[in-house]
Amino acid sequence: MRAQAALAQGRFEEALRLADETEAIAAPDDFEPHVRLRCVRAQALASSDDLAGAERAIRDALAIAEPTDYLPVRAFAALSLADVERLAGRAEAEASALEEALRLSELKGDLVTAARAQTRLAALLGREGTAAP
Repeated sequence: MRAQAALAQGRFEEALRLADETEAIAAPDDFEPHVRLRCVRAQALASSDDLAGAERAIRDALAIAEPTDYLPVRAFAALSLADVERLAGRAEAEASALEEALRLSELKGDLVTAARAQTRLAALLGREGTAAP
């Protein structure tokens, strides 16, 4: 998704525009692009200090993702929630979201995403390279 690439490069306005474009063309019953665009929107808004908008967007993403059994998109949403919580300065909530992303990734067998979540969680907890308790 191009919006994710723009977000990763710190181009928040472009990420928001591309998320809007994705929303306009995504099929209503195709949940994955709807989750991903809302996650991108949440991260871009949080990075632009619109925490209220970010929280609405991430809650919308989670509401779409959580009822599914598609673990990769649920883990993506959990990592996005962790980013929003980090940018809002809520370390405990960030840790909780990272733990959920780790759990979902391990359940799926997605070692790359699990390692990413575990590394972020360890750094947050100040224990580099160790798992959360």
